[in-house]
Amino acid sequence: MIVGHLKSNPDITLLALSREPQHLSVETDIFGEKKFTSFVCPLSLTYILDPSLPKHEKHFEELLSLLDASILPYQSLFLQASLNSDKVQSALILDASLPDSHVALQLLHSLKIKTLAYTLDQFEMQKPLNDEFPQAFMIFTPVDKMVQRAKEVTRGAGFDVIVDYGGEVGEQKRGVIRMLGPFGRVITTARDLQIDPPESEILQELSATIQYTSKETLFKSHTHDAVLLNIISDVVQKHSQGALRVYKPYAIKL
Repeated sequence: MIVGHLKSNPDITLLALSREPQHLSVETDIFGEKKFTSFVCPLSLTYILDPSLPKHEKHFEELLSLLDASILPYQSLFLQASLNSDKVQSALILDASLPDSHVALQLLHSLKIKTLAYTLDQFEMQKPLNDEFPQAFMIFTPVDKMVQRAKEVTRGAGFDVIVDYGGEVGEQKRGVIRMLGPFGRVITTARDLQIDPPESEILQELSATIQYTSKETLFKSHTHDAVLLNIISDVVQKHSQGALRVYKPYAIKL
């Protein structure tokens, strides 16, 4: 994903997405600005930014950081978890200190999910997250007590969706699965997750599922180009309105 200006028209700013980076030919001028000389990128994967948006480097750094952290939450929450349906009333985000998790929290919070909770691995972020999401529950207990706390937060129902962008399910899969409610789902980036009894038995009793997710999926799927561009459009709009942001420590340097 590259931000640049058309060499033939510097006023046009593009976000170019390519499944094969070598398909993009870019040159940098003496001021450090990226200008496309040519690119063999499908038009369906080219997004033209609103000319009224700021064009300074800091704005693009923040936007690229936010886009990088947003693809996975949008994909997993809206495409995989059907977040727009009334069936999702509660959600748990594992390790909210991750940039993708923070974006997911903002999306869930904006949709006024009935019960929203998160765990933390970097405890210095406890206060800023508590200030930003005062109505969200923080499950700040040892692993062996997390299940009990989850049941208390959801009044015994369990979570409809548990999101794991750090692959943590592999370390505590049985506890995570036990925090699910009926027909619930765990969405994880874990690559080496092995499910054995009694985990499979718990999933079967709850009619629950484990779904895998990857940031690369939408870029590999030629049938979802419109979905990908809709996500980018929504992120760009929310970023310009100040409705969606990424923590500064996660900024991507251009």
